[in-house]
Amino acid sequence: MVPDSFLRVVAAVIAALTLAGCAGNDECDNHPCIGDWKRDMALGGTVVQCADGSWSHAGGLGGACSGRGGVR
Repeated sequence: MVPDSFLRVVAAVIAALTLAGCAGNDECDNHPCIGDWKRDMALGGTVVQCADGSWSHAGGLGGACSGRGGVR
């Protein structure tokens, strides 16, 4: 039997790879992004806006918008 934690990681990676196709080179053209969005999405992060106006894909993960006033 496959552990649930493994299945969640696999699902997050598949979702990140699927979204990566549409997020390619222009993901942050219209707004400033911070961090490693591919890694953060693979870990299950969500898109959040930071207090300074930048965007992070680490919502729900520890340290989202750290050093930028926190999550708006």
